[in-house]
Amino acid sequence: MKIALLGTGFGQAHAAVYATRADVDEVVVFGRTPEKLATIAEELGFATTTDLAAVLADASVDLVDVCLPTRLHADVAVRAMQAGRDVLIELPLAATLA
Repeated sequence: MKIALLGTGFGQAHAAVYATRADVDEVVVFGRTPEKLATIAEELGFATTTDLAAVLADASVDLVDVCLPTRLHADVAVRAMQAGRDVLIELPLAATLA
């Protein structure tokens, strides 16, 4: 399974779990902070990127794990689903019902 992990804050906890799973073949981590991405790449050997559009467009991604700030959850999750990806969202799904 190829996972796109979005977020380098709490996403680091998800990354550590994915590193231990035999059913996870590849992980690409999206983030905005190059220093955090470099640490994840060095410690876990995962690919990293700052290009969200490319991650969402990657047809080889099986699952998008959204660990971004809450205000971004809904928009990014919808974009990922529109691209045909399965989505896992860290709680809460959104800050409001609107």
